[in-house]
Amino acid sequence: MTNISNDSSPGGLFEEDDLTATAFRLSSRVLNDERHGNPELPNQFVEAQIITVNNDPYDVSQSVCALANTGVAAIFGPSNKVTARHVQNMCDTMEIPHIEARWDSRQIRGNGLLNMYPYSYTLSKIYLQLAEDFEWKTFTILYESTENLIRMHDLLKRWDRRGYTVTVRQLPEGPNYRQVLREVKMSGDPNIVLDCSIDILSEVLKQAQQVGLMSDKHSFIIASLDLSTINLEPYQHGGTNLTGLRLIDPDDPVVIDTFEKHASEWGVEGPSQLTAEAALIYDSVQVFGRALKQLDDAIVADTKTSLCQNVDSWEHGSSLMNIMRS
Repeated sequence: MTNISNDSSPGGLFEEDDLTATAFRLSSRVLNDERHGNPELPNQFVEAQIITVNNDPYDVSQSVCALANTGVAAIFGPSNKVTARHVQNMCDTMEIPHIEARWDSRQIRGNGLLNMYPYSYTLSKIYLQLAEDFEWKTFTILYESTENLIRMHDLLKRWDRRGYTVTVRQLPEGPNYRQVLREVKMSGDPNIVLDCSIDILSEVLKQAQQVGLMSDKHSFIIASLDLSTINLEPYQHGGTNLTGLRLIDPDDPVVIDTFEKHASEWGVEGPSQLTAEAALIYDSVQVFGRALKQLDDAIVADTKTSLCQNVDSWEHGSSLMNIMRS
C-alpha cells in the first residue's frame, strides 16, 4: 500500500517547441519547489513526464499508453483537436483525468475531461455585450472557418430586419485577404468583429491597414484571446479602436512574479506574450497538484499500471477529476 502521490505524476503530450509544454514543465517544477512550504500541495516529489507528439492519431495513442503504463494520474494535452479526441476517448476508458486548455467548438466535455478554456457560448455572450456597450447598430463579422461562427452565436442573433444589420464574410484561405477586406471597406461598415486563429491574425490586421480599414473611423472586436501576443505598435497611431479579451493581466504582481521565477526559460519576452493556452496549462497543473493533495489525504491505495494492455480503469481517477472540478 502506498500514498497516491508517491507514484502518481502528471503526463503531458505536446508538440515540439510548444509554449504549453514549457508552461507544463515549469508549473510542475513549482509544485516541487513549494511543496514543503505550502500545505495545499502534495508533500512528495511530482515528476512531470512529457512526450513530444505529432498530429498522427496512432502515434499519439501509443504515447498515451506509454504514459498510462507508468501510472500517471492525469494526462495534459495535446493541442491538436483530432488527436486530442483520441486521447480523450482513451482516458475516458481508463478513467484517467484528461486536462486540456484549448478551444474546441465541437468538444463533448465528458466526465473524464477538464478543459480550462472558456466555453464558446460564454465567449459569445461576452462579444455581444461588447457590441452592446459600444452601441453598435451595424457590424460585419469576419471569420476564418465555420467553427468560428459558434463563438458568434449571440452576435448573429442580434440581426433584425427592422433595425440591426449584421453582415457575415468569410476570410479566404490566404495568405492574401485583401479582396474581402476591400469589400468590407467599400461597404462602409465601420464596425468589425474579427474571429480568426492567432496564426493569421497579425497578417490579417496588416492587410486591413493596407486597404484602409484601420482608420479612426473603424472599430474592431478581436475574438482571439491572444491579441496581446502580437505586435500592435503599427496600429497605435491610426486611431483604430482595437478591443480584445485576455485571461491574464500582465501587470498583475502575481503574474509578474510567476513569470520572473523562470524568466530565462519561457522563451518569450514578458507575461503579455504568454498565450491563453499556455497560461491555462500552467494553472491547470496547479489545480492538479492541489487536487492530488486532497485525494492523498483522503485515501491510501495501490496505483495501477499496464492500463492500455488490460484496459483497466484507475479506481481513483473519477475522484481526482471531481476534486479538480470543485
